[in-house]
Amino acid sequence: MREKGGSEVRDVIGAPQVAHMEEQARAREALRAWDAMAQGAYPSNTVRAWRADWRSFVQFCVVKNESPLPASPHTVRAYVQHCMEAPKKPATIRRYLATIARAHLAADLLSPCASEPVRLALKEMGRARPARQRQARPLGWAEIKQFLETAGKGIRADRERALLCVAYDTMARRSELIALDIEDLTFAKDGTGTALIRKSKTDQEGQGAVAYLSRETVRHLKHWKKTAKITEGAVFRRLVGRNVVGPRLHVDMVAEIFQAGWAMDRSTGG
Repeated sequence: MREKGGSEVRDVIGAPQVAHMEEQARAREALRAWDAMAQGAYPSNTVRAWRADWRSFVQFCVVKNESPLPASPHTVRAYVQHCMEAPKKPATIRRYLATIARAHLAADLLSPCASEPVRLALKEMGRARPARQRQARPLGWAEIKQFLETAGKGIRADRERALLCVAYDTMARRSELIALDIEDLTFAKDGTGTALIRKSKTDQEGQGAVAYLSRETVRHLKHWKKTAKITEGAVFRRLVGRNVVGPRLHVDMVAEIFQAGWAMDRSTGG
């Protein structure tokens, strides 16, 4: 049996590597084009914050000799674990993931942040540290999951499912949650998304912060939007009379929804 010539073997072996390099080059070019457009669409401080977050991930990939774009799920998982050891706060790590997801979306690539390895890394992070950094009384995933499963049907339950999921993913304050507009949400092809938290007491320069949204959160958000027929403006709104969709939700109403989650957990022995 005749063996292939050396040049033919090299061509066959090198083809995947060349294709991967070409994909990386196309992705980088798409990301540069998106960055140029983003400068006119978002505040300059927000763009600078994204760039800083992205540089942090790229530097990690350089040290590990891994590709940042496209990044593999295991690379992102390793980055999450690296940040936990740093240690970085859970909200900061989720912000990093939101930036990674946005970069892949901008480059028309599937986000590795929606993968099972990354999802499990986030669960590990949640078990290792308090998931809610900024609330004196935490509403954890166990309470939220219980609420999602038992809240029943109807537009009010749809709204509250979406609200609690967004609150958990973003770790946003109540005032930040009700300030969310439809225009602040971005949904990716892989079912995940991001939310731009524009109004924050800790945001001294008004640059905003981007938070990662899980598949489950995006699913509940889309269902609430469809049920409430919301296409622009406030995401979370009051329900008036017989569930007529009204103006933006008040911060005190968010507290009542959180209280319902705690009450349900106590009633089920959680």
